[in-house]
Amino acid sequence: MSDSTIPGLTAAAAALTGVEPFPSVQSSADVKVTAKQVADYVSSGTVAIRLISVNFNSANTDNPIAIPLPTGVARYQVAGVFLNKASASISTATAGLFTAVAGGGVAIVTGGSAITVTATAADTNNNSQSMTVNNAGTEAYTETTLYFRVGTAQGSAATADVIVHIRPLS
Repeated sequence: MSDSTIPGLTAAAAALTGVEPFPSVQSSADVKVTAKQVADYVSSGTVAIRLISVNFNSANTDNPIAIPLPTGVARYQVAGVFLNKASASISTATAGLFTAVAGGGVAIVTGGSAITVTATAADTNNNSQSMTVNNAGTEAYTETTLYFRVGTAQGSAATADVIVHIRPLS
């Protein structure tokens, strides 16, 4: 089997049970892990979902974020919302994160939240931002899509990546 390629392998005939081994590397050593170990790691950590080049010069615009949950998991917490890799200052724009379009549903990040990103170069203060997540440790969600909404436009061309960290629960 050492000469096999992944595309050349036979597909699993049934759902995984958790005992199936996978090759991995841990502390520079080749090891095997089980499907259950991988699932436990994913469910105990956070999953990052990234929207690339969100337009911060488009007022009242919803940017849908599909929430990928592991099989059997229906609830999650939002652990963080980050802005990064801005193409220009976005300190005039405002934004929020919601469970429904048009700033509806639950405001995970309050609509109209100020953005303080003023720098674009790496290793420079104010080149990214961690937005305040409401009820970060006390509220769980089931929506499979969240909406990052730019409220006030920047006033000139500006994009940035939006990264949402979720913590799968159960």
